[in-house]
Amino acid sequence: MKKYIILFLLITCLLSYTFGDDRILLSSLTFEDQNLADFVYNSGCTYADELIELFAYNENISNLSGIENLTSLTYLYLHDNNISDISALSGLTNLTELHLGDNTITIGVATLVTLVNAYFIDFRGNSGIPAADLDTLETALGDEIVIRPDGS
Repeated sequence: MKKYIILFLLITCLLSYTFGDDRILLSSLTFEDQNLADFVYNSGCTYADELIELFAYNENISNLSGIENLTSLTYLYLHDNNISDISALSGLTNLTELHLGDNTITIGVATLVTLVNAYFIDFRGNSGIPAADLDTLETALGDEIVIRPDGS
């Protein structure tokens, strides 16, 4: 029996080696914004799929490029940063809560129609968002999910 267990483990390791591990190391990801990079790299996670919550409040983040690789995120808190373009978030379809209050968002709001699992998206304090983009998002996801810049 012991021989079969060892053989099974060897085959498993061999298959893993042969076909590769498709998990993405956080350290292999690149981010345009060094503050975001530092925050992600210091999250305590090794692989991208382990990072399901990110609390980056007031971290002086201005560019989200690279965050699109964190597809396991369910909760993202980016309140009080300097973010203007949120287009990179559109592929994070596992997000359920997205806190974007008090940024400088003007670009990418309508692209969030893909966040079909979201039950809360907060835009409070972002006065530069085009009303048409908010309307598009509310039509797709529901007006009870989207918190407008004025808090309504």
